[in-house]
Amino acid sequence: MDETSKKSPSKKKKKKGKAPVYLYPLIAGLLILLIGVGVYFYLQWQSGQEEDLSSKPIRILMLGNDYMVTNDIPDMLRQLFKDDTGTRKLEIVSIAIPDSKYDLGMHLASDGFKKLSGKENEWDFVILQDGPEQILEHPYVVLTNIRKIKEAVESPRTRFVLLMPWAKPGEKTRQAVLSAVSRRIARNLSLRVAPAGDIFFELNAAYPDLLLYLDDNRLANINGAWVATAALYNVLRGEQPGPEKLAVTYRYGTESRSAITIPDEDLPDICRLIGAQVELKNRGYRLGLRPARRESVGIMSKVKMQADSADKNSKGSD
Repeated sequence: MDETSKKSPSKKKKKKGKAPVYLYPLIAGLLILLIGVGVYFYLQWQSGQEEDLSSKPIRILMLGNDYMVTNDIPDMLRQLFKDDTGTRKLEIVSIAIPDSKYDLGMHLASDGFKKLSGKENEWDFVILQDGPEQILEHPYVVLTNIRKIKEAVESPRTRFVLLMPWAKPGEKTRQAVLSAVSRRIARNLSLRVAPAGDIFFELNAAYPDLLLYLDDNRLANINGAWVATAALYNVLRGEQPGPEKLAVTYRYGTESRSAITIPDEDLPDICRLIGAQVELKNRGYRLGLRPARRESVGIMSKVKMQADSADKNSKGSD
């Protein structure tokens, strides 16, 4: 027998078969279906959360010093919300100490704050205000104090707002630095900003005769307090209301009179300026109480993009 006959017949190698042409489109279709189902149930859950919130009061905690307490910004905010909360009640709790040296670190260590920051206190918003000296001279301390306040207070639905203070009239450079530092702190900690200080200087440039300060040129007069409150209201409501919604009044006998002395003809433009500054300083952040419709649309857009991408990949693999 020759050697060739002794060799066992070689086994033919099996060629790997190609996947059926319909397999990749099928996988892509299943992926799209799963994503769609997930988004559907997420939106249903989100809708249920909103319905549940609609029966709860809007709860706002305000922490500040004499910048906040002078002319009672918390009470002004109550007035603006008075006829604008639908069926929801409004609860505003403020700890505003009339002392220029009282900072957020002191609030953090106070018994009052510790009681209000317990798990049983779910806040929709926490408004934080520190003095310009503290922000300019000790920005890292301010950042650390706010971070600790967030850790003590935060629940999934709590949003934090930094009320930007204002420099004295004419201190434009100081205000620019104060604004930059405040916005840097806000970005690092995902805070919304009520840019009252920037608005003061914008208004001073546009309306030089409009008085916003008390005689000490440090604290806000009634007009300045209204400007700060209007900025906060824009952030909390997520809209740019006109003068009719931003009216602050007091009782004079049987009459209701405006608390501010800003000329009526200037109010519409001033309201627009306030709204524009709030929008400018909060780019990339959702303002207001509820998730905006566009966020749901954004989710669906992402799903569509993922689906298109999966479909393209499947066609490419074919």
